[in-house]
Amino acid sequence: MSLSALFYAGFLARLALFAVAWLSIGYWFYADSAARGSSFPALWGVGSVLFWPSAVYYLVSVRRSRERARPVARRERVAWMFAVSSLGAAVAGTTVTPPDPLSGTAFTLFLFVALFPLTYGYLQR
Repeated sequence: MSLSALFYAGFLARLALFAVAWLSIGYWFYADSAARGSSFPALWGVGSVLFWPSAVYYLVSVRRSRERARPVARRERVAWMFAVSSLGAAVAGTTVTPPDPLSGTAFTLFLFVALFPLTYGYLQR
């Protein structure tokens, strides 16, 4: 396999991890706002991904002011695990590793695999 093919595969792996993070974050915000009786849960889901200050506003004020009408579903827990694991791995992999794309991709994927059981254990407490 050529070096350019490895760089391309690494880029696609990081892009896929980033897409998983965005989709799972959006779904978690959507499901949580729907469970809290929001009039526009899809707006919170899309807004949290595209406009980060809306996510902070939701977490600080809206989420604390309303109680959940139904318990946390398994899908929400899985979305939260994917969101935290993939976002944490992407941020740490970008900031900690050298600018070499191969080592950055390897560390990011390794960190995702390591963070996933940790987030699962945190949710089971």
